[in-house]
Amino acid sequence: LILPPGKNPVRIGSGPRSDVLLASNLIPEQAAAISNDGDGKGWQFWPLFAGCLLDEQLLVERRPVALQHQQSYQLQPFTLT
Repeated sequence: LILPPGKNPVRIGSGPRSDVLLASNLIPEQAAAISNDGDGKGWQFWPLFAGCLLDEQLLVERRPVALQHQQSYQLQPFTLT
């Protein structure tokens, strides 16, 4: 996944305001976000619905996880790497 330059947060979903558009009726308009708050935690992935997985492990909705290389985020039917 290549993040759009200058975007923070980067919105992921099926809606028209998404920076990363996932065109599927299975994906909510606001499915996830990637952000960096400048608090030393680096980039974080924010799951915004109950169907987000990290390397096949279900993520807790609205609980961010650190964004790292070599990870796969699943927003069925899509996989973001």
